[in-house]
Amino acid sequence: MTMLSSFLYIFFNLIYFSNPLVNTSWTYTSGDIKEVRIYSDRYFVVSKYNTENNSFISAVGGIYSFNEGYSEILEFDSSDSTNVGDTVFYKKVKVNVRNDSGKMSLDGVKYIKNIGDIQLAGSWLMSGIERRGEMRMRDVNRPRKTMKMLAGGRFQWIAYDTSKKGFYGTGGGTYTAERGNYIENIEFFSRDSISLLSVENIAFSILFSRTIFESWLMLFLFEVVNSFIPVTKIASIGWVGEVSILL
Repeated sequence: MTMLSSFLYIFFNLIYFSNPLVNTSWTYTSGDIKEVRIYSDRYFVVSKYNTENNSFISAVGGIYSFNEGYSEILEFDSSDSTNVGDTVFYKKVKVNVRNDSGKMSLDGVKYIKNIGDIQLAGSWLMSGIERRGEMRMRDVNRPRKTMKMLAGGRFQWIAYDTSKKGFYGTGGGTYTAERGNYIENIEFFSRDSISLLSVENIAFSILFSRTIFESWLMLFLFEVVNSFIPVTKIASIGWVGEVSILL
């Protein structure tokens, strides 16, 4: 283990012990409706979708706090943009985590902790995109963002604008990262559930910056459905480096 890896391991474990939600994901299911919560060190996203027909229902997210109670500041809301900027307080919160398993209750809604990859867990902001061999950088501090969150084997990307309270799209599902291969299984897409079945794939590269430290970069290679669904297969994974596609 390198010095940097050791530092990161200790750093994230210190955060975890003070906040059990860091880099976790949770699921609540009621019939065909599934609700998934994904947390990083600072950001969260909550999505609802129908598992019967893969239809998207809603997505909200932003910044959360787990100090002296649990609260959320909304940065986007697919159902009602007037909620953006509001702070939501939860009165009854219980989180019980034991090793890989865990249960959480938020005002009576009970969630089960998801189990999955931890090395990529966190929130990532799109900081560049490569097309035709040219990397075009993007200012990660601007209000319009494309964020990708990964934790507990769940992933979700969200495109939104905090200054305009705009929500432009999202998609998510499960992922695996084993033996250098990163693969996503899309379970919902806000623009068109039919697109999950069959569409032409276009390959290009996207550069993401982990939100906790903007200097940490990671290069993802995406296959894109309708120019915005990430269906991913990555041949190598690291903090900084090149990836090659496996088709």
